Amino acid sequence: MYSEGFKAKALKRHCCAIIASRKVLRKIQSKDPERDQDAIRCDQKQRQNVKQVRAISF
Repeated sequence: MYSEGFKAKALKRHCCAIIASRKVLRKIQSKDPERDQDAIRCDQKQRQNVKQVRAISF
């Protein structure tokens, strides 16, 4: 349905949003540690995806 390039761009955009929100999260330091863990887990998953995307597109 979508081209690989389109997927890569969408994923990159998503990761930029996550990185930006992570910076905000760091400033706020959520009072809910469980949510922090979810954010960290999501972040690790995204980093793996970025590595895969870089391997595909560059």
